[in-house]
Amino acid sequence: MKHRVIFLSFIISQFFCGSIGTKAQSSLTYVPRATHSHQSTGLMQAFKDDLKAESQKVKSRQYSYILKKNINNLIQLVKKGAFIKDDSLHNYIGMVLSKLLENSQIKKPPRHFLISKDPEVNAYFTVAGTLIVNIGLISRIRSESDLAFVLAHEIAHSQLNHIDQTIIKYYTGLGNTKKERKDFKKGKITGEGIDLLQEVAYENGRFSKQMEMEADSLGFIYFKNARYCESDALSTLSLLDSATFPKYPLGYRLLEPFHSPDFPLQAHWLKNRPAGFNKKPSMALIYRVDSLITHPEIEERKEKLSTFIKTNHPVTAKNNVEYLNRVIRMAEFESVESAFYLRKYDQCIYKALQLKRQYPKNDYLVTTIAKVLLSLYHARSWGQFSFYVQPYTGYYHKELRQLNNFLYNLSTNEIAEVAFYFLDNQKNFNKNNQSHYYLLWEIAGVTGRKEVQKKIKSTYRTLFPDGKYHAQIK
Repeated sequence: MKHRVIFLSFIISQFFCGSIGTKAQSSLTYVPRATHSHQSTGLMQAFKDDLKAESQKVKSRQYSYILKKNINNLIQLVKKGAFIKDDSLHNYIGMVLSKLLENSQIKKPPRHFLISKDPEVNAYFTVAGTLIVNIGLISRIRSESDLAFVLAHEIAHSQLNHIDQTIIKYYTGLGNTKKERKDFKKGKITGEGIDLLQEVAYENGRFSKQMEMEADSLGFIYFKNARYCESDALSTLSLLDSATFPKYPLGYRLLEPFHSPDFPLQAHWLKNRPAGFNKKPSMALIYRVDSLITHPEIEERKEKLSTFIKTNHPVTAKNNVEYLNRVIRMAEFESVESAFYLRKYDQCIYKALQLKRQYPKNDYLVTTIAKVLLSLYHARSWGQFSFYVQPYTGYYHKELRQLNNFLYNLSTNEIAEVAFYFLDNQKNFNKNNQSHYYLLWEIAGVTGRKEVQKKIKSTYRTLFPDGKYHAQIK
């Protein structure tokens, strides 16, 4: 194995020659947003107060159980840092929400709203009246109208009591199929039992579809009352329909950052995995295709909604375009951080690669990719790789699936080598970023590059006499 030390020499020479602009490098980074935590006592107490107030109204023991479980789950997620705490993001969403609430008579406004560290394009209400907006949704919107229609749609779900209806329907379905579900888990289910499970799944799917139509209709009224452009509601549905497609397609450049002259891409890394992994998980066999959310349903929703569109009012937010763009850019980077937080490592790398095409010198993206590769090296060593890289890719776009195949095709040692050559690269390594030295030192260790580790240690201690990684880089 060739152990390269050329780039480390480059780092040292550039330090003494001073030919790299420190200001230019340091400006191209990203600091992840703060999150709520166990110190967010006011928020957690508000949830507890909600539970107490709602419990006095509830008569159903099943609903009471769901309510308590839901709120306790929210509190635990707050403690674990699952919700972003950032004024810019919070204020923008709050501003759009206020427009909707101020221009319509809404009896059940959200008691709270939270920004979830979830890269999926989604928003939803909980049974406790808390509106959850995923950071992934904010990263994909193109205008204020997109966000407004999604929020209006979710508010409509709350006003129409769809959450309560869903819980009732869910428990009814569970009661009707209790025996079949037990048999399914034991591997004893009959053809008739599968038919019954399919029927329940179909009925629940059809029920959800009806609710979506109702929420579109009422949400459109809220949207229109706030004087948003009516036809924008249709483009928002199209956006949601394409949510699984990449925002910034990479094409043939997808794996380019992992190619090095000293460690080039190998043909076997690019092979597709067996076709079975390109399907949905095996439990999906109890669902019929027409019970799931599919493209034709979005088209049907658009067709239904188009009958309500009479005129196009001017959008009320033209003065907020710059603010919106900052929020979207922040959300794009935060979606990378969220995928890392949730340990969805294939999605994390893919989102980071998309942004790296636009911000090639951004050292946060480089750091995150290197950290993920190092974590995957350890996960492969410990036999836990599939916990961090989705084994089934039926819902993936072809580019994300290709990256998923690439990661699965790498051996344990190859993951570490890819990580080393990715970071030990003039295009990626920032000599002013302490994390890059620490990560390269650690990767050099797992790849057996002891001499390289010594050079990194010497250079790091020279550059950063009071550096935060002195105890780790030994």
